[in-house]
Amino acid sequence: MLPHRWLAWHSLLACVLRKKALVAKYKDIVHESDRLCLGNSLLCDINSRKIYVLLHERKYGNSVCVPRISKHLEDLGETVDWSLYYSMLKSIVDTKTREFKFKFLHDIHVNNYWLSKWGIKDTDICTLCNETRDDISHMFWECQSIQKFLKEFAGFLRTNFDYVLAKEDFFLGNRNVLIFQVILICKKLIYQCNYKKESVTMIRFISSVKLCKNIEYQVAKNNNKVTKYLEKWEVLLDL
Repeated sequence: MLPHRWLAWHSLLACVLRKKALVAKYKDIVHESDRLCLGNSLLCDINSRKIYVLLHERKYGNSVCVPRISKHLEDLGETVDWSLYYSMLKSIVDTKTREFKFKFLHDIHVNNYWLSKWGIKDTDICTLCNETRDDISHMFWECQSIQKFLKEFAGFLRTNFDYVLAKEDFFLGNRNVLIFQVILICKKLIYQCNYKKESVTMIRFISSVKLCKNIEYQVAKNNNKVTKYLEKWEVLLDL
């Protein structure tokens, strides 16, 4: 069948494999050479997702896209495992927060730098400090208007996790799932307050963490995964 007829082929395959007796007989074939395969998967185990992955690998290989945020991290090594940071997105329960993280990695959050490039604003200078260009690095790390909050947030991490905040982890994430989540909540709060031209405070941050905890608890409760939730949030259960 021609390459552009993959979907038609898959529809036909799905109809055939609905016959349970045929699938059972197919799986009982002893010699692997007698089995039909697609990539590394048996034909009877193929689904739409596996077909998509196969076609994607044939066209682009196994390489992972390097996010644009890497341009703002000068000391970043060349051996960064970007697939790790992409896979960590799956640990985020809230879809809106997951979307925020993805946009952050690819530097597509709105700021004065982009608004100026798009011709919407006449200047790319930060609205809050009026000192320098308002790009993603300035908005989340360098702006004078958030330095007090960042110091308090760094103290929060030291007290609860014995962890020293670094720019690389703040921008990309941390292997510890809860630290990763807390940093992400912090960044999302900074962005929201910047948009509303409001001050970022620890009171608002703690409220955001509690809200996130409640959302994840309800999801865990509905899916009978409360134990996993308690293991993740153990350090901050009394917050």
